[in-house]
Amino acid sequence: MRQDLRKNTICIVEADADAGELLGEVFSRKGYDSVCIASSYLEAICAFEQRRDEIWLILLDDLYVSGKVIDFQGPEIISYLKETACLPVALILMSAAMREDQLDGLQHAGNDIAQMHGYFRKPLRLDTLLEAAEAAMLSIANDRAAIETANSPGGAMTVSMDAIREVKKSNEQSWLALDGVTAVGIGLLSSGQAGIIINVTDDPTAFVKQIPGEVNGVEIEIRKSGEIRAF
Repeated sequence: MRQDLRKNTICIVEADADAGELLGEVFSRKGYDSVCIASSYLEAICAFEQRRDEIWLILLDDLYVSGKVIDFQGPEIISYLKETACLPVALILMSAAMREDQLDGLQHAGNDIAQMHGYFRKPLRLDTLLEAAEAAMLSIANDRAAIETANSPGGAMTVSMDAIREVKKSNEQSWLALDGVTAVGIGLLSSGQAGIIINVTDDPTAFVKQIPGEVNGVEIEIRKSGEIRAF
Protein backbone atom coordinates (compact mmCIF):
# COMPACT_ATOMS: atom_id res chain seq x y z
CA MET A 1 0.00 0.00 0.00
CA ARG A 2 1.17 3.53 -0.68
CA GLN A 3 2.46 4.98 2.57
CA ASP A 4 0.24 8.07 2.30
CA LEU A 5 -2.91 5.93 2.57
CA ARG A 6 -1.82 4.80 6.04
CA LYS A 7 -2.13 8.38 7.22
CA ASN A 8 -5.92 8.13 6.91
CA THR A 9 -7.90 7.13 9.98
CA ILE A 10 -9.19 3.68 10.87
CA CYS A 11 -11.98 3.57 13.47
CA ILE A 12 -12.26 0.33 15.46
CA VAL A 13 -15.67 -0.18 17.08
CA GLU A 14 -15.12 -2.89 19.71
CA ALA A 15 -16.97 -3.31 23.02
CA ASP A 16 -14.05 -5.15 24.65
CA ALA A 17 -11.66 -2.29 25.47
CA ASP A 18 -8.61 -4.57 25.71
CA ALA A 19 -9.38 -6.23 22.37
CA GLY A 20 -9.90 -2.83 20.77
CA GLU A 21 -6.59 -1.50 22.05
CA LEU A 22 -4.78 -4.66 20.94
CA LEU A 23 -6.25 -4.44 17.45
CA GLY A 24 -5.34 -0.77 17.31
CA GLU A 25 -1.76 -1.65 18.23
CA VAL A 26 -1.64 -4.22 15.43
CA PHE A 27 -2.58 -1.58 12.86
CA SER A 28 -0.24 1.01 14.38
CA ARG A 29 2.69 -1.39 14.10
CA LYS A 30 1.82 -1.92 10.45
CA GLY A 31 2.37 1.77 9.81
CA TYR A 32 -1.13 3.20 10.17
CA ASP A 33 -0.66 6.65 11.70
CA SER A 34 -4.20 7.27 12.95
CA VAL A 35 -6.35 4.68 14.72
CA CYS A 36 -9.30 5.62 16.93
CA ILE A 37 -11.11 3.21 19.25
CA ALA A 38 -14.83 3.33 20.08
CA SER A 39 -16.57 0.95 22.48
CA SER A 40 -20.20 1.79 21.65
CA TYR A 41 -22.50 3.08 18.95
CA LEU A 42 -22.50 6.58 20.44
CA GLU A 43 -18.70 6.71 20.69
CA ALA A 44 -18.46 5.62 17.05
CA ILE A 45 -20.86 8.37 15.95
CA CYS A 46 -18.94 10.98 18.00
CA ALA A 47 -15.65 9.85 16.45
CA PHE A 48 -17.11 10.13 12.96
CA GLU A 49 -18.56 13.59 13.68
CA GLN A 50 -15.17 14.83 14.87
CA ARG A 51 -13.14 13.28 12.03
CA ARG A 52 -15.72 12.92 9.28
CA ASP A 53 -13.53 13.15 6.18
CA GLU A 54 -10.47 11.59 7.83
CA ILE A 55 -12.06 8.19 8.58
CA TRP A 56 -11.68 5.87 5.61
CA LEU A 57 -12.28 2.48 7.23
CA ILE A 58 -14.49 1.32 10.11
CA LEU A 59 -13.91 -2.11 11.68
CA LEU A 60 -17.32 -2.81 13.17
CA ASP A 61 -17.67 -5.38 15.93
CA ASP A 62 -21.10 -6.83 16.67
CA LEU A 63 -20.39 -5.65 20.25
CA TYR A 64 -20.70 -8.95 22.05
CA VAL A 65 -18.87 -9.37 25.37
CA SER A 66 -18.77 -12.79 27.06
CA GLY A 67 -21.69 -13.95 24.92
CA LYS A 68 -23.94 -11.02 25.93
CA VAL A 69 -25.14 -8.48 23.42
CA ILE A 70 -23.98 -5.09 24.71
CA ASP A 71 -24.90 -2.71 21.92
CA PHE A 72 -25.61 -4.44 18.61
CA GLN A 73 -26.41 -1.44 16.43
CA GLY A 74 -24.47 -2.24 13.28
CA PRO A 75 -27.44 -1.41 11.03
CA GLU A 76 -27.87 1.95 12.80
CA ILE A 77 -24.22 2.87 12.27
CA ILE A 78 -24.46 1.91 8.60
CA SER A 79 -27.69 3.90 8.18
CA TYR A 80 -26.09 6.89 9.87
CA LEU A 81 -23.14 6.79 7.47
CA LYS A 82 -25.43 6.50 4.46
CA GLU A 83 -27.36 9.57 5.63
CA THR A 84 -24.49 11.83 6.68
CA ALA A 85 -21.24 10.84 4.93
CA CYS A 86 -20.34 12.85 1.83
CA LEU A 87 -17.39 10.65 0.85
CA PRO A 88 -17.14 6.84 0.69
CA VAL A 89 -16.25 4.94 3.87
CA ALA A 90 -15.32 1.23 3.99
CA LEU A 91 -16.81 -1.13 6.59
CA ILE A 92 -15.50 -4.52 7.69
CA LEU A 93 -17.66 -6.50 10.12
CA MET A 94 -16.23 -8.61 12.95
CA SER A 95 -18.22 -11.08 15.03
CA ALA A 96 -17.82 -13.89 17.52
CA ALA A 97 -21.39 -15.11 17.21
CA MET A 98 -23.45 -13.04 14.81
CA ARG A 99 -26.79 -14.68 14.19
CA GLU A 100 -27.84 -15.57 10.67
CA ASP A 101 -30.72 -13.09 10.74
CA GLN A 102 -28.34 -10.31 11.75
CA LEU A 103 -25.89 -11.14 8.97
CA ASP A 104 -28.73 -11.42 6.47
CA GLY A 105 -29.91 -7.97 7.53
CA LEU A 106 -26.47 -6.56 6.77
CA GLN A 107 -25.91 -8.37 3.48
CA HIS A 108 -27.33 -5.52 1.43
CA ALA A 109 -27.20 -2.73 4.00
CA GLY A 110 -24.32 -0.83 2.42
CA ASN A 111 -24.12 1.28 -0.68
CA ASP A 112 -21.45 3.28 -2.52
CA ILE A 113 -21.02 5.59 0.48
CA ALA A 114 -21.04 3.01 3.28
CA GLN A 115 -19.21 0.23 1.45
CA MET A 116 -19.24 -3.30 2.83
CA HIS A 117 -15.84 -4.95 2.38
CA GLY A 118 -16.10 -8.20 4.31
CA TYR A 119 -17.23 -10.14 7.36
CA PHE A 120 -14.68 -11.72 9.73
CA ARG A 121 -15.53 -14.37 12.29
CA LYS A 122 -13.70 -14.27 15.61
CA PRO A 123 -11.09 -15.28 16.60
CA LEU A 124 -9.69 -12.99 13.93
CA ARG A 125 -7.07 -14.04 11.39
CA LEU A 126 -5.00 -10.89 11.65
CA ASP A 127 -3.01 -11.44 8.45
CA THR A 128 -6.20 -11.81 6.42
CA LEU A 129 -7.83 -8.87 8.21
CA LEU A 130 -4.85 -6.64 7.41
CA GLU A 131 -4.99 -7.68 3.76
CA ALA A 132 -8.72 -6.90 3.62
CA ALA A 133 -8.14 -3.52 5.30
CA GLU A 134 -5.45 -2.67 2.76
CA ALA A 135 -7.71 -3.62 -0.15
CA ALA A 136 -10.56 -1.58 1.36
CA MET A 137 -8.35 1.49 1.78
CA LEU A 138 -7.17 1.26 -1.82
CA SER A 139 -10.75 0.96 -3.03
CA ILE A 140 -11.81 4.01 -1.01
CA ALA A 141 -8.79 5.94 -2.31
CA ASN A 142 -9.84 5.24 -5.91
CA ASP A 143 -13.48 6.20 -5.28
CA ARG A 144 -12.60 9.40 -3.40
CA ALA A 145 -10.15 10.42 -6.11
CA ALA A 146 -12.80 9.89 -8.78
CA ILE A 147 -15.35 12.00 -6.88
CA GLU A 148 -12.75 14.73 -6.29
CA THR A 149 -11.99 14.78 -10.01
CA ALA A 150 -15.69 14.98 -10.87
CA ASN A 151 -16.16 17.87 -8.42
CA SER A 152 -13.11 19.84 -9.51
CA PRO A 153 -13.27 22.83 -11.91
CA GLY A 154 -13.49 21.40 -15.39
CA GLY A 155 -14.38 18.01 -13.93
CA ALA A 156 -17.27 15.79 -14.85
CA MET A 157 -19.76 17.00 -12.24
CA THR A 158 -22.69 18.83 -13.83
CA VAL A 159 -25.04 19.12 -10.80
CA SER A 160 -24.32 20.23 -7.26
CA MET A 161 -24.15 17.88 -4.27
CA ASP A 162 -27.00 19.89 -2.70
CA ALA A 163 -29.19 19.11 -5.71
CA ILE A 164 -28.31 15.41 -5.49
CA ARG A 165 -29.07 15.32 -1.76
CA GLU A 166 -32.43 17.02 -2.32
CA VAL A 167 -33.49 14.46 -4.94
CA LYS A 168 -32.39 11.65 -2.62
CA LYS A 169 -34.28 13.12 0.33
CA SER A 170 -37.46 13.65 -1.70
CA ASN A 171 -37.58 10.18 -3.26
CA GLU A 172 -35.71 7.81 -0.95
CA GLN A 173 -38.69 6.50 1.01
CA SER A 174 -40.78 5.74 -2.08
CA TRP A 175 -37.87 3.93 -3.72
CA LEU A 176 -37.10 1.92 -0.60
CA ALA A 177 -40.75 0.87 -0.47
CA LEU A 178 -40.30 -0.99 -3.76
CA ASP A 179 -39.86 -4.74 -3.35
CA GLY A 180 -36.23 -5.63 -4.03
CA VAL A 181 -34.72 -2.20 -3.33
CA THR A 182 -32.20 -2.46 -0.47
CA ALA A 183 -30.40 0.90 -0.35
CA VAL A 184 -30.37 4.40 -1.81
CA GLY A 185 -27.12 6.35 -1.69
CA ILE A 186 -24.97 9.03 -3.30
CA GLY A 187 -21.86 7.98 -5.18
CA LEU A 188 -19.88 8.01 -8.40
CA LEU A 189 -21.81 6.50 -11.30
CA SER A 190 -20.36 4.39 -14.08
CA SER A 191 -20.78 7.44 -16.34
CA GLY A 192 -18.24 9.31 -14.21
CA GLN A 193 -20.88 11.65 -12.82
CA ALA A 194 -21.83 11.97 -9.17
CA GLY A 195 -25.43 10.90 -8.68
CA ILE A 196 -27.78 8.53 -6.91
CA ILE A 197 -27.13 4.80 -6.73
CA ILE A 198 -30.00 2.44 -5.95
CA ASN A 199 -29.08 -1.08 -4.87
CA VAL A 200 -31.46 -3.91 -5.71
CA THR A 201 -31.45 -7.65 -5.12
CA ASP A 202 -32.67 -8.61 -8.60
CA ASP A 203 -31.95 -7.73 -12.22
CA PRO A 204 -31.65 -3.91 -12.39
CA THR A 205 -33.52 -3.82 -15.70
CA ALA A 206 -36.62 -5.02 -13.87
CA PHE A 207 -36.84 -1.64 -12.13
CA VAL A 208 -36.49 0.76 -15.05
CA LYS A 209 -40.25 1.35 -15.29
CA GLN A 210 -40.50 2.18 -11.59
CA ILE A 211 -37.33 4.22 -11.12
CA PRO A 212 -36.44 6.98 -13.59
CA GLY A 213 -32.93 7.35 -14.99
CA GLU A 214 -32.90 11.05 -14.08
CA VAL A 215 -34.72 13.39 -11.69
CA ASN A 216 -34.25 17.16 -11.93
CA GLY A 217 -30.98 16.74 -13.79
CA VAL A 218 -29.61 14.20 -11.28
CA GLU A 219 -28.61 10.86 -12.82
CA ILE A 220 -29.85 7.67 -11.17
CA GLU A 221 -28.14 4.31 -11.55
CA ILE A 222 -29.60 0.97 -10.47
CA ARG A 223 -27.14 -1.72 -9.37
CA LYS A 224 -27.47 -5.26 -8.14
CA SER A 225 -26.19 -5.58 -4.57
CA GLY A 226 -23.10 -7.63 -3.88
CA GLU A 227 -22.57 -10.17 -1.11
CA ILE A 228 -20.56 -9.61 2.04
CA ARG A 229 -17.46 -11.80 1.87
CA ALA A 230 -16.95 -13.96 4.97
CA PHE A 231 -13.47 -14.86 6.23
